[in-house]
Amino acid sequence: VQQAAAREAGLKLYRSVAEVLLQAIDQRDPGAAEHSRRVASLSRQVRLRMGMPGADADTAELVGALMNVGKLFVPVPLLTKSGALEDAEASQFAEGATRWLAFLADTPLNAPLAPVLEEAYRIGRGESGSGSAASIAHTVVAANKAVALMSPRAYRMAHSPQETLEILGKSEPSIPAPILAAMADLLTAGK
Repeated sequence: VQQAAAREAGLKLYRSVAEVLLQAIDQRDPGAAEHSRRVASLSRQVRLRMGMPGADADTAELVGALMNVGKLFVPVPLLTKSGALEDAEASQFAEGATRWLAFLADTPLNAPLAPVLEEAYRIGRGESGSGSAASIAHTVVAANKAVALMSPRAYRMAHSPQETLEILGKSEPSIPAPILAAMADLLTAGK
């Protein structure tokens, strides 16, 4: 009972810290916090739908929330730039992610956030994920893509859940079938 209470208190603290960081990002990149909250929620729901334990879902939620904190290290004009990034600009985003990972790795947490986040960044760059963190990382990357696709952009309307699933089904690297199936269940529920 004490261990469960301590775990719940730790999770509450992590969520509070994540929320503060999301609010900081939102000051620099309006809308980023809401995107990250949606990624966190969907990541958690997918893991639970897959029958994974609560600790697994908690890790997915926190990594989903913290995935874009590296934006704190990126100049504001790049965060709000419309149009494609040049290679040098894209490298500033990669550097921001690297700096965020280094910071997170040095933070004493009772959850494998840094390894899962590092794996998610690898998968996001198109590298194949491997290791114990890969399944959670694949979930977060898929949730991030789904939320982005279902959100309107200046250059396109929001995709429907069905369109989003079709695009995700063709994405590279491919999303593992159990993750895609759980996401399909969640996105098409009530239809």
